[in-house]
Amino acid sequence: MGSVLVASLGKSPGAITTLVDALIERGEAIERVVPIYIKDTKRSSGDPIEIKELKKEFSDAGWYEGGITLDYENSWLPGKDIGEEEGYASLDDFYKKTLIIMYGIQKVEGKDLIIGIGGGRKGMSSIMAYTAITLCIEKVYQVIVSDDIEDIGFPGKYLRLGKREQALHPEKGQYWLVRLPSANDVEKIREEIRKAGGAAIERIKNGRITEHPTI
Repeated sequence: MGSVLVASLGKSPGAITTLVDALIERGEAIERVVPIYIKDTKRSSGDPIEIKELKKEFSDAGWYEGGITLDYENSWLPGKDIGEEEGYASLDDFYKKTLIIMYGIQKVEGKDLIIGIGGGRKGMSSIMAYTAITLCIEKVYQVIVSDDIEDIGFPGKYLRLGKREQALHPEKGQYWLVRLPSANDVEKIREEIRKAGGAAIERIKNGRITEHPTI
């Protein structure tokens, strides 16, 4: 059985597909993807274009050939965008939605979770990371893409330019997978600093504390 990827989603579906590609390359087995996103129900009753694009990728005829389920129907919040303006989904509501979804998958279903924080507004990413720390989830990732890929991230643009595959599945060297320190990593870092003093800083800068902990 694979893990469940819960990831924030803005207007660029490649934030999720590129993350999935990078995680598979890393050796992760993913059985389900749950995007958390904002849906403007007053503008349209149907799925937003970014979800339509993801549905194609995760269909039987898509890039993943139906091997990964896209679980999107109950993971959205109503609003024009996220923020504190009238008609927007609030950050507090986004936190509650995120917590309910992550807790349900981790504690009720008993599934291993992977969290993706790269999609959507910065506030969404921060809340995703905070919730993951609260639930002691070890695997929290962000995928960073090159400027060329970021520039064609919106469906309207990559479809017009005929660069759909490039935007959703960039080649190696055009994206980088970053793992955020978990709550356990933070404790290890604190202990490392306490034991080794200034010498520990160089080890932390080199990434050794998270990739190859020695404590």
